[in-house]
Amino acid sequence: MKYTGRKALPAGSVSTWPHKSLTTTLRTPVRPNPSVSPTLPHKSVTTDHNTSQTVTQRQPCEPDSWEKLEQDLQDCQRCPLAKLGRKKVVLGEGNRHASIMLIGEAPGFDEDRLGRPFVGRSGQKLDQIISAIGFRRNDIYVANVVKCRPPENRDPDPKEISTCSQFLQRQLALVRPDIILALGRFAANYLLQGQSGETKTLKAMRQKIYQNDGKYCICTYHPSALLRTTEYRQPVWDDVRVLRNLYDHLVKQPATFTSSDVPKYPVLPEHSL
Repeated sequence: MKYTGRKALPAGSVSTWPHKSLTTTLRTPVRPNPSVSPTLPHKSVTTDHNTSQTVTQRQPCEPDSWEKLEQDLQDCQRCPLAKLGRKKVVLGEGNRHASIMLIGEAPGFDEDRLGRPFVGRSGQKLDQIISAIGFRRNDIYVANVVKCRPPENRDPDPKEISTCSQFLQRQLALVRPDIILALGRFAANYLLQGQSGETKTLKAMRQKIYQNDGKYCICTYHPSALLRTTEYRQPVWDDVRVLRNLYDHLVKQPATFTSSDVPKYPVLPEHSL
């Protein structure tokens, strides 16, 4: 997915925003007329009676939509999670024109019961984090890589991620976020490493701003990790303040947090997002 109209940050730039040497044309936080990503063209098969050969003809592409996405996910049976106790498919929630998109790994118990992302204890913690940097839940869009709950909240396996990730890609194409916050190592590895099979620790992926095709990605700990380990609170606070000041820069407004209080993260261009 390529988004035009925005220049990449110079490699080695840091998160002391605004960056005085950067001139960028960006969308406002809410876009009333988002473009959508086309699905693959339909094929029709006809016979050329002059040659008796079968000819494959491509029909015009039909644009994707939220309605089609919801329909395709309804009672999804594409992977074993459908038969392993799943109650509801959890698509996502929030502002579908948002500039910021938060991506976690998979629904938990409460999310599976209610069909909404981040509504349990980790969701309450996420709401606190969002509020601390001046946003509300309906200012952003929240989704997961995997749309169904793995049994006993186990880690999603590679096959489940591979099968379900197509729907996250469609969400990214429909929302068209400027900034992505990866919540936890599964979301971070999928967004940055793709299907390469290479995995990295979250510690190795943090404290950087990844950039590609006009999108920026920051990695932080999953809210559920903060419920278990208090030592992650300061790193998450650092990450989300960098995100907030990056957002302020992109919409050309004064930084929410002063430069002296915000860590400096290098910008790494040309990463898979």
